[in-house]
Amino acid sequence: MNTGYKTIVFFICGTAALGGLLFGLDQGFIANSLQTIQKVYGLNTKGAEHYSAILAIGGVIGALLSGLFARFLGRKKSLVLSGFIFCTASLLSAGWAAGRMLEKTIDKEIFIG
Repeated sequence: MNTGYKTIVFFICGTAALGGLLFGLDQGFIANSLQTIQKVYGLNTKGAEHYSAILAIGGVIGALLSGLFARFLGRKKSLVLSGFIFCTASLLSAGWAAGRMLEKTIDKEIFIG
């Protein structure tokens, strides 16, 4: 195998491993926040677990749709669009009062993912 290809393969594998590590770390942080989520939103255990799963579901949906958007919009435009959606949803989620309707917060969490 050519050394150039070996380097590229190691780089791609390292990047994928780092992405998996960071996704797992993120899931750990979310799982540890379940008690706080239950207190703030007044949820039972099942409701808090659904709330925390929404971010992962949004990530999966975003990963599935990213190739489609990249194909029709181009990589640069799709990255700008995803960054805009993420920033907008994050700001809306941060500004949302704790006692408001959970459904709207779940919608924002999907877009953050």
